[in-house]
Amino acid sequence: MVKKTLSLILCLTLLMSLSITASGAPSPGEGALDGRLKAITLSVKETLGIGNAFTSFNGSLNEYGPVSLWELNWTGDNEQLYVTANENGRIVRYQEYAPDTSRTPYSNIPRYPKISVDEAKSAAAAFLDRVLDRSLESVELQGNSTLDYSGNAVFSLRGPLKLNGIESPISISVSVNSVSKKVTSFYRSDSGLSYGGVTKPSATTDKAAAAEALKSTLNMKLIYALPGDGTHTARLQYVPNPDGSYVVDAATGRLLDLSKLDWSDGRPDLNSRDMAASPSAAPAGAGLTEVEQAAVEQLQGVLSQSELEGMLRSYAELGLTSNFILRYINYYTYEDAKEQTRVTATMELTYVPKDDAAQYRYITMDARTGRLLSLSSNRLFVENNPDEIPSYKYSPQQAEATARSFAGKILPEELKQTALSPESTSPRDGTYQFLFNRTHDSISFPENYISVGIDADTGYVTSFYSNWYEYDVAFVSAAGAIAKETAAEKYSAGAGTALRYVSVPQATHASGLLLAYTAEDTAVWGVNAISGELLKASKNTDGGMQYNDIEGNPYAAVVLQLASYGIGFEGGSFKPASQLTQEDALVLILSATGRNYMPLPVSADSAESSEEIYDAAYSLGILTREEKNPTKPVTRAEYVKYLVNALGYREVAVLPGIFRAGFKDDKTIPAGLVGYVAIARGIGIIRGDQNGMFKPNDISTRVMAAIMLHNCLSRK
Repeated sequence: MVKKTLSLILCLTLLMSLSITASGAPSPGEGALDGRLKAITLSVKETLGIGNAFTSFNGSLNEYGPVSLWELNWTGDNEQLYVTANENGRIVRYQEYAPDTSRTPYSNIPRYPKISVDEAKSAAAAFLDRVLDRSLESVELQGNSTLDYSGNAVFSLRGPLKLNGIESPISISVSVNSVSKKVTSFYRSDSGLSYGGVTKPSATTDKAAAAEALKSTLNMKLIYALPGDGTHTARLQYVPNPDGSYVVDAATGRLLDLSKLDWSDGRPDLNSRDMAASPSAAPAGAGLTEVEQAAVEQLQGVLSQSELEGMLRSYAELGLTSNFILRYINYYTYEDAKEQTRVTATMELTYVPKDDAAQYRYITMDARTGRLLSLSSNRLFVENNPDEIPSYKYSPQQAEATARSFAGKILPEELKQTALSPESTSPRDGTYQFLFNRTHDSISFPENYISVGIDADTGYVTSFYSNWYEYDVAFVSAAGAIAKETAAEKYSAGAGTALRYVSVPQATHASGLLLAYTAEDTAVWGVNAISGELLKASKNTDGGMQYNDIEGNPYAAVVLQLASYGIGFEGGSFKPASQLTQEDALVLILSATGRNYMPLPVSADSAESSEEIYDAAYSLGILTREEKNPTKPVTRAEYVKYLVNALGYREVAVLPGIFRAGFKDDKTIPAGLVGYVAIARGIGIIRGDQNGMFKPNDISTRVMAAIMLHNCLSRK
């Protein structure tokens, strides 16, 4: 909510900016702004230790309600500095741009940063000592570094701001350059808000009583959901289904529903639309290549513009009168989950009446069948008396009938498998929104649904969207499910209760901080309805991966260092002693390039692997299409080949007769891999064992592969 409010303020303040340049600033006595600019500039320079080497400067004032923000910009020969501060000199944003003087050659495989995350945190802490009120404010920064492909790596650190040692809704982010160890950016999320003074925390409400009050709002709901591991069997789980966003006022013990508070004062419509260009005519005279011809053939059987438009206008529920003009249509080709070629058509229809705002309809259709895939519309603003309850022409019952009729025309079989969500009742901003969730044995499966919006004044369909899996979904039996009350107890105990500051609206364009009890562990989101196990989001404060099977492994530190940069295997298990398959090797290497995949389990029926993984490997030159063999165990020498190819040394590595690896077992290295092994040793990827042996034909394990990749990222 804070972020949304901030966006509003920043958008509006730009329109109210008063710009003052240092060279053309008014002389003293002509107005108060010159004195204010002088005072804030001196304050910021002192706080940040800004010198006098910059050659130009300007300052601008943005005022909105009680908030005054100064934008201060310094420019030198090779450096720019941007600072935002409030009237009291509190710095809320900082950005430095300086030339990069220590770039390294680009590589597909990056390098580790030149400093540790602890060193970056120390640099950030020194900066925060300057810009935070340490008598009141503190923050525990977490985060990690981007890896260094072709320039300076950057540590991105963040954390919630604590006030009087208690977590607040304000967030802090700091970026630190890994070479210069300098802070290059700083931001605090309350830059456009006025919280006023922060009083000392005083909680008179008992924590246990607050926990019981919060538990009473849970109203656990039994649903089906896919587990997210690639399987298509939906499991049963309880999720909280509160009718609001509740906290407990720490001073009064009163339940407070944050969703019922007025956050909408002056908020503009933040909806935006994508304006795609109309397709241009193809150049004449040139013959088609094989691939171009293949692309042309993909459009066979596609309906024309007039055919699609005619089908669209046949839906009376859309209200597409002749006044609506087709502005553009774009055709888009893609492959679905079953590797079948699909073509969609995206259209915009516009109606601009005299002396009125434009109305839009944005539509996506299946270009071969004409089936409506999605629809969105803008709704013209109607000013209502805030003291009166708005009245609409169409009742909820009439709107629901239209929604059902329309959805039944588009997805008749799917609609039969749904039930109307109970939230689909009262109009919001003049629009009824009906959500039809898929059900099995009367239990909701919300991942599949049909959504229809109906204008409460016109009765027309204004939005339509569906999400329905093209594959078959199996559902576990509901027999043996724990009771709803038991699930609530487990959820409440697992989530815990903590004292925090929360943001609440106060006067116009201002927010207050309320000390309240909320859930302590926000990662807890549900309960397995059969086992009673807590369902938690993967939570790694350092932004990397976590594993449940590496504790005690002698190379755990290496695996964890890779994981802190998001390098490794998805799924929560590393399986360090498992044989490395070809697909495992590619997944591990590709994760170092920022591409994360889940390898398929090795079994007799899993020969078909993800084409996405192999397409990425082909594009980086790691292996050829002829070498594809996903479940093949990979030797140490073969894995070295993949790494060296990823580094871009293939052309050198295959040169015959010039390489000697220097291990005692060189003669056992396959002839075509000697160059690869020699280069890998020279770079420092491999070192050999205590006896000077490389053992090139031994099957690599996952942890061996991790060690070699770690050495690769550690290269100079």
